[in-house]
Amino acid sequence: MKHLPSLNGSILTLFILEFFLSAGNLNGQSNTKTITIPDGIKKFPVQNVSWDLLASWISKDKIPFSFKCDDHPSAELLKKVSDNPRVYTAMNGTLLVTYELKEYPQNGCIEWVVKIKNTGSTDSPIISDLLALDLDIPLFSKEIQPKVYHSFGNTGGDGSRIDLFLYSFTSLLKGKSVQLSNPGGGKTFNWLPFFNLEIGNRGIIGALGWAGRWMINIDRSRQDTVCLRAGMECLHTVLRPGEEIRTPSILLMAWEGDRNEGHNRLRRHILENHIPRYDGQLVTDLMSVPTWGSLKAENHLKLIETIKRERLPYNCYWIDADWYGPPYEGDEYWSPKSKWYTNVGDWRVNTMVYPNGIKPISDAAHKAGMKFLFYYEPERAFKTTPLVTGHPEWFFRREPDKFRMFNFGIPEARKWMTDFISGQIREFGIDVYRQDGNFGLANSWADEDTPDRVGMSEVRYVEGLNEFWDELRRRFPDLILDIIQRLDLETISRGVDLSRADYSLDPLADPTGGQVSLDGIAHWIPITGTTNMGVRPGDTYHLLSDFSPSLGLPIFPVSSDKPVITSAPDDYPWDWHRKVMELHKKASPFFRGDYYPLLKSSTSPDDWSAMQFHRTDLNAGMVMFFRRPQSPFTNAVFPLHGLSADSNYLIGIDGDLPKTVKGSELMDKGLQVTAELPRTANIIFYNKVMK
Repeated sequence: MKHLPSLNGSILTLFILEFFLSAGNLNGQSNTKTITIPDGIKKFPVQNVSWDLLASWISKDKIPFSFKCDDHPSAELLKKVSDNPRVYTAMNGTLLVTYELKEYPQNGCIEWVVKIKNTGSTDSPIISDLLALDLDIPLFSKEIQPKVYHSFGNTGGDGSRIDLFLYSFTSLLKGKSVQLSNPGGGKTFNWLPFFNLEIGNRGIIGALGWAGRWMINIDRSRQDTVCLRAGMECLHTVLRPGEEIRTPSILLMAWEGDRNEGHNRLRRHILENHIPRYDGQLVTDLMSVPTWGSLKAENHLKLIETIKRERLPYNCYWIDADWYGPPYEGDEYWSPKSKWYTNVGDWRVNTMVYPNGIKPISDAAHKAGMKFLFYYEPERAFKTTPLVTGHPEWFFRREPDKFRMFNFGIPEARKWMTDFISGQIREFGIDVYRQDGNFGLANSWADEDTPDRVGMSEVRYVEGLNEFWDELRRRFPDLILDIIQRLDLETISRGVDLSRADYSLDPLADPTGGQVSLDGIAHWIPITGTTNMGVRPGDTYHLLSDFSPSLGLPIFPVSSDKPVITSAPDDYPWDWHRKVMELHKKASPFFRGDYYPLLKSSTSPDDWSAMQFHRTDLNAGMVMFFRRPQSPFTNAVFPLHGLSADSNYLIGIDGDLPKTVKGSELMDKGLQVTAELPRTANIIFYNKVMK
């Protein structure tokens, strides 16, 4: 009998073709603690969090941020303002430093932003090395090896992109450091701005919010200390009289017991305090039918009629890029010949494709019971478009690849863009505003800065972009913002991301990438979306690999380098399409629950992938599993988490009659699943049997 080692001492047994994943310790500490952190925070009781540990890390006298002014460290300069323990002065009272702290005692979490204002009558000295997070974490034992858990961004780490959002860890040996960053200043390509520092059976989770260039550095230069540093990548500036700047926002959350429980506490906190709400309810998960913007109006209307005729339960109709610009007729799907990028910034409707405008399409979608999603990319424009030639002063000077980048840091420019897009939202009947951003702005910001104002273009841009999004929500309280692939803490607080990576746009993309990305991102963010643009009708494995809270599922391919159809063929598998849509509708609510990876994340075609989502409030959940193409194993046993040991659970396995299993058996012995064929995917639902 040949044994292959797996996770946590479990065994893959080739002879009997099954494997078992041993359960870890899932019981976090539940003592009630009362502490004070940091200076000025009132005392409060908190359960399920090691607040004494957090208090030792952020002590009463510790200020968890830093900067230099005139090359002097802030620790030497800051003086408290007596009537407010979170307000400081520096430089003889000419700098006002405000530490804006939010406390979430029910979640064991604190968040903050630091603001610095020049209250003097002349320019301030140079402010530099501004760190929104500057904190030393002492190691309570020299024997424990700390680890930093993290996830790649939406392009992965090795260039293949199959490892996008891959969740992994780095052992923090003495002298070693981990650097997470977003050097391009736009989409979170390289890394997600989240980390989990594990020190034995306890740790601290951190997150950063900033729609620009950011860095997180976790360093163990000393044997007994881990240093946490985070903020903008570069700031070296004077402040004009009356001028104020702010740092990226920081989140810290302590945990004890099981690392996954720490991740789930973060997920719950983000759901409660960051994911956008509408009339008090979390943003709706969307099952969208994506289309390319150059699809002719008559074909849009035919597609909507097809959706109605075939009783497909979509709740959103999606028009992506290439609806704009001067009149021209191109391919009705994305192709290398598309002019979507050379017309970007010219937000006039292409009247050759939409002779009667956009409103007839949105009216038809609304009549069919769907929201209407519409694409923009307001941050750049081709250099010959009317907006650039008419208002060149509203754009950064740099021209990357014949484009100009719109400057949201200019109030006049921002107001024009806000008014213009608001007008189209009203005129077109838009329910979901989709914002893309295909160029990083780091070089544009750098070219605009002067030596004594390095970083200021970025600060004003990020502030302006946030204000643009916030104003759209103020004007249209029901408007959903779909902000593409910017997954920092502040941006996910304003909008959802319905296509977290472009990976699935490729019809030939390996479905493994979808499995890896769901696992990697689910450790941190509970609500995102994917878009299966290269749909393969009848391929359940391919589609389930892209399942996420929101899903874009076209009926015919939206992107291709070869001619494609623009309507469903006569032999289209409608029954399959309806079945997978109903499956997603059933699965969607569970993505908001606690997440438990059942196997270590891997990109290997020889492995399985498995994950559990559990809703404590519903006493129910689901298990997703995938047998990849080259895996020799046909059976698996997965111990489940979050269940009540004394309760019975009804397990629904596709093709079999539901059965009742004791919670203790599911947690100790595990859930047995079978995949007779390679390239098999399935979802098993369970719910507690109520007495």
